[in-house]
Amino acid sequence: MPDLVSVIIPTYNRRALTIRAVESVLAQTYPHFEVIVVDDGSTDDTIEYLSRIPDPRVKVLPIKHSGHPSIARNAGIEIAKGEYIALLDSDDEWLPPKLEKQVEVFTKLPATGMVCSDAYKIDLNGEEISLYHGKKLSAGYFTLNRLLKSNPVICSSALIRKKIFSDVGLFSHDFVFRAAEDYVFWLRMARSYPIYYLDCPLLNYRVTQDSLTLQATRSQTLHRLINILDWFGREYPDSYKENKITIRQKISEYYYQLQKDSAEIKDIKRFFLYWYKAFQRTPFSIRNLKKAGLNLILLVKSMLKS
Repeated sequence: MPDLVSVIIPTYNRRALTIRAVESVLAQTYPHFEVIVVDDGSTDDTIEYLSRIPDPRVKVLPIKHSGHPSIARNAGIEIAKGEYIALLDSDDEWLPPKLEKQVEVFTKLPATGMVCSDAYKIDLNGEEISLYHGKKLSAGYFTLNRLLKSNPVICSSALIRKKIFSDVGLFSHDFVFRAAEDYVFWLRMARSYPIYYLDCPLLNYRVTQDSLTLQATRSQTLHRLINILDWFGREYPDSYKENKITIRQKISEYYYQLQKDSAEIKDIKRFFLYWYKAFQRTPFSIRNLKKAGLNLILLVKSMLKS
């Protein structure tokens, strides 16, 4: 018998989009799945409409409102019966061959822990904007070192062996990682399990104004990434030792980006604070010293304009 896939869809007050997401699962060419929609205390009619779906594979799990997608995902994972866990945000939609193509990878490459893919970016009306990655990424495995440089994994594209959650734990709902809980999980998983990327788009990734990712400012995003890499180094000293250069370089780059932003708004105190923090991480990087010099020129120009 083919392996069962448990599809976890967290939602909150997104009735219309959630219905579209569920319908995209029901249209899969791989039929062996269950859908667990975890309703995070919606105050609209989401649950009522979901209950009208006649397919017995669709289940609704109401929980107390928390505002943390990771809490909802974890609740679904804990009752899932499948061999695999598929993640789907309620504002995204899968293309029909998504699960079939990913299960094929697990069959051919049984050591793989997770399979992810490219996506089409679409707007609120469903109009295509562009490919999410396109030619920037090639098919193959993401190493831990690659993931430490940035997060290339689209959450709604992830298909994960369920046993991995027993080995590395569920999604963190620490507020420090808010809107990046998936990235933290990928890093923990990549220490022990290979992550395979399919370079074909297998879903529509909807860009909406109420997404947690878009709500975050550039400064918040950069500080969050710094916190994640600092946490990773403390939590996994062995992995930090193996990837020390990459981690220190990335944190330094993030501080130089913050320094540049400080220059543009003429915040002299933060400008030199970020310079100091960046220099601490990579004191002998000529490339980063050049960035600091360019940021200083930018600061001077900004001050002269006032």
